[in-house]
Amino acid sequence: SASGSRTATLHIASNDATHNPFNIALTGTGTVVTLPVIAVEQPSGTGLTSGTSTVNFGSSTVGTAVPLTFIIRNTGTAGLTGIVATRDGPNSSDFTITASPAATVAAAGSTTFTVAFNPSASGSRTATLHIASNDATNNPFNIALTGTGTVVALPVIAVEQPARTLVASGGARSYPTVALGRIASLTFTVRNTLAGANPRSNSYLRITRIFLSGQNSSEFLVSKKSISSIRPGKSTTFNVQFAPQSEGRKEALLTLISNDPDESPYLIQLLASTPNIDDPDDDSDHETASRVATAAPAVQSAKMSAVVPDVAIDSTPRQVTPGSAKEHVRKSPANPAVANPIDKPSDLALYKLWTFAFSGDPAKAAQADAMPEQVIVEDNGQDYGGLTFRRLKAVDMLLVYRIEESPDGTSWQALPIPWQFVGNAVDQGDGTERVMVRSNTPLTADNQGFMRVRVEILP
Repeated sequence: SASGSRTATLHIASNDATHNPFNIALTGTGTVVTLPVIAVEQPSGTGLTSGTSTVNFGSSTVGTAVPLTFIIRNTGTAGLTGIVATRDGPNSSDFTITASPAATVAAAGSTTFTVAFNPSASGSRTATLHIASNDATNNPFNIALTGTGTVVALPVIAVEQPARTLVASGGARSYPTVALGRIASLTFTVRNTLAGANPRSNSYLRITRIFLSGQNSSEFLVSKKSISSIRPGKSTTFNVQFAPQSEGRKEALLTLISNDPDESPYLIQLLASTPNIDDPDDDSDHETASRVATAAPAVQSAKMSAVVPDVAIDSTPRQVTPGSAKEHVRKSPANPAVANPIDKPSDLALYKLWTFAFSGDPAKAAQADAMPEQVIVEDNGQDYGGLTFRRLKAVDMLLVYRIEESPDGTSWQALPIPWQFVGNAVDQGDGTERVMVRSNTPLTADNQGFMRVRVEILP
C-alpha cells in the first residue's frame, strides 16, 4: 500500500503440541509504478471521453474558417510522449489542424492545439479527430467533429429606365432635345434581383458610389451619390438631370459602384442634345436623314482579315494610357475605303447626313479620309480589328456614332460602351477629331468579320 520495506507475521494454528501456532515472518519492499494518463478538454475545463464525445463547430459560411482550441493534459505520473493529432472521415478536409500540440507533455503538464472548420460546401460536415500518445488505455484518443456549412446569397444589381425596362451595363439612354435654359430628367430604378434569400445584411445591395464622368459631365446632375442598402427583391430610384450649358451633342458616362461581385462598375452612357437656334439648315432634311439612317444604317463596312501577310508598321508606337503596353497600329493590305470609294448615295438627305457626320464627301477621292478606314491593332501580342474615322466634336442635333461588328456582314451587334480607344483623339482643326477604336475580340485564323460605323439622329 506504500513504497519502502513492508513486514508482517504469518500464524498457522493446529493441534500440534509443539508448534501451535506455527509462526513465519514476512517481509517485502513496496515500489510506485509511474504511468502517463491523457485527458482532453474542449473548451478548457470540459473533459472529453474518447470514442464518445462530439465537438460541434456550429454553422459557418462556405469559405469562412471557425477555429476551436483543444487542451491535452497529462494527469499521470510519467511523461506523455508521441503526441500527434490527425483527422479522417467523410469531410476531413474541412477540418484543418492549424496549430499542432507539443510532442511531449510532462506529468501534470498540458499543451494545446487548434482545429479550424472551413466548410467547402453547405450542409452537415463530419470528421474524426485522433490523438496518438503513449497512454496505455486511450491510444488513440478519438473525438467526433461536426459542423454545418452555409452559403451566402450575394446581391444582384439591375438598373432600369424607365421602370421595368432593363438597361444593361454598357448600354445607353437618351434625353429628349433640350433647349438652353431648360432641364430634362431621367429616373433610374436600381433593383436587387436576388430572389429567395434570407434578408441577411450580406444579401443587401449597397451602392457605395454613383458618379458621372466624361467631357460633358458638368452638364448632368445625379440626385444621389450613394445608396445605403436595398433588400433582396426591393428597389429604389434616383434621377439624373441634363441642364445644358451650351449647344450641341452632349455625352456623359454614369457609373455605379456596388457590392455586386459580377457587375461593378455598372456603366450607362447618357446622350443628350441642345439645338442651335441659329442653324440655317432646313429641319426637314434632318428629319428625312433620320428616317433614312434608321432604314439603312450601314455607313461603311471594312473586312477584318485574320491572316495579314506582309503587313508593315504604319505608325510609331502610341501609348493608350499611362503604364499600359504600347500598341502598334497597322493598315490592312486590303482596304476598300481607299481602293474603292463608294458612289454618292442617291438619297440626298442620307448623303447630307453622311458628309455632315464625317466632315467630308466620301465620293471624292480628295476627301477619301472621310471614309472609315480599317486598321489592325496589335496589343500585347494579339491582333484586333479596328476602325479609324473622323467625327464631329460638337453638333447641333442628337447625332450618335455607333461601332458595330458582324461575323458575316448580315447580322450586326453594337460594340459595348465604353469603346476600346487606341491612343488619344486627334483634333483636325476643323471642328472634327479623328479617333481609332478596336474590337474587344482578338483576330484568329477562324475569326474573321466586318466592322462598321453607324450614324443616327435620335428622335
